[in-house]
Amino acid sequence: MAFSRSKVGRWLDLKEGAFIDEQLLGVRCAKVRDEYMKRYYPNVQVIGQLAAADAETGLAEVVVMVEEGDKVLLKGYAFKGNDNVSDSDLKASFKQYSWWNPRNWVSSRLYDEQQFEEARESITALYRELGYLDVEVQGPEFEPYKEGSPHLCAVYTVNEGLCYTVGDLKISGVTIFPEDKILEAAALESGANAGAPLSAASRRVRDYLTSRGYADAWVRTMVDTPPDSPGVANVTLQVSEGELITLRNIVINGNTRTKDKVVRREILVAPGDDADMVRIERSMNRIRNMNYFSEVRESLVPGDSDTVRDLVINVTEQRTGNFMIGAGFSTIDKVMGFAEISQNNFDLFNWPNFTGGGQKAHLGAEIGSERRTVEANWIEPWFLDRPLVLQVDAYRRQRDYDEFDDVRI
Repeated sequence: MAFSRSKVGRWLDLKEGAFIDEQLLGVRCAKVRDEYMKRYYPNVQVIGQLAAADAETGLAEVVVMVEEGDKVLLKGYAFKGNDNVSDSDLKASFKQYSWWNPRNWVSSRLYDEQQFEEARESITALYRELGYLDVEVQGPEFEPYKEGSPHLCAVYTVNEGLCYTVGDLKISGVTIFPEDKILEAAALESGANAGAPLSAASRRVRDYLTSRGYADAWVRTMVDTPPDSPGVANVTLQVSEGELITLRNIVINGNTRTKDKVVRREILVAPGDDADMVRIERSMNRIRNMNYFSEVRESLVPGDSDTVRDLVINVTEQRTGNFMIGAGFSTIDKVMGFAEISQNNFDLFNWPNFTGGGQKAHLGAEIGSERRTVEANWIEPWFLDRPLVLQVDAYRRQRDYDEFDDVRI
């Protein structure tokens, strides 16, 4: 065995006299398999068996069988048939980069079938964004990285097919808006690439509808590739407009520290407005960008009728303050120390917590044998509840020289 019985036993984490059943044993065996996978044994098999319990003592014997398989180190990835997309672009699609790229230093290698399947799907998605609608990706097959090398190379075979362009563009299902307005919103011309531009056109049509209050609108892209016109894709955008939705209330849940008005002032819609989903999504991004919450989710909840709904925003608070302390050495100050405390969701008038008001505050000090500095900073981004920034800075900096001292306040 590559690992000692004691180490596998620690991974299994089962002690004599502890409760055990088939489900728990399966969970512990899966943990052992994960530990092997981390150590480059992708073909490991871990099977647990639970004998019948003794009627008198209630004890059962547990047997865990491990077939490690060979240790596999993937040294790289290769591709066959990718005439129009570079190897580096294909690797980047599933977060594998060239050895010299810093992103490769923190990305994980692929070792199990699920991850290989995800890589295959990523390669397929990249080709379809480029207009290769018939692409097929097979593999990987494992080949020696170099002649005589114990390491392996994962090889994917790509059948690119044709790169499609848009032929005819039609709209179906529109009953409220003029078709020419929908076509204008799609902004897709004949001859355009049938990959990412086609997806963007579908998204623009949906944004056109949802920005006008039709929050349930959806757009489905149908592609027809006639055999007599190779490389041409006739496109039909199937549209369902739904009904006009009006906002009744805006409800915010989960802001246990942050004041309600701090969140509401970032929302670009109001009760009584049409449910403009584009503005609602922009509002959610504004709330996320405050970095006060680890999670921001919105939903439209039916009110008195399905066409009148409440916008419910659920947030989860996260840490917004920082404290740092440290020491250093320099040729000027010899030994020096510093301390810094900051709060990005500060509230000057919320004693004693001083959080939740959406303000920013910073206090720092640096003390050395020759220099001493104290700085404070406070920012109110919505002064007088208007989008006006008020910023106050204060500092005291002292530098000692042989002949005099320099103090700046």
